[in-house]
Amino acid sequence: MKKLNIAERIALLSFCPDRGSYEEMMLTTALGGKVSLTDKEAEMYLIKGENERFSIRPSGLVDTVEIDLSSEEEEFIVGRLKGLQEAKAISVDLLSLYSLFLLS
Repeated sequence: MKKLNIAERIALLSFCPDRGSYEEMMLTTALGGKVSLTDKEAEMYLIKGENERFSIRPSGLVDTVEIDLSSEEEEFIVGRLKGLQEAKAISVDLLSLYSLFLLS
């Protein structure tokens, strides 16, 4: 179980590939289902802007939800984060996830 805030859940969704092997796509589809926001959460935590952009209300950075991730899902997340680290491609949006999955 991992406690993830709204920003972390959105960040996880952002680095899931939209193409890959059958196994990878099955894994990321299941992961996406677990971390996706409900309509109620989107209404509570997101502020819609122009051009389909949004920002997260401050409470979305504090309020967390426990997500039950399988060992395969955690391995996938760690592998993606390590790959981004090796490529020196970690963005500010991923710092919290990197700390949560690789430093704790």
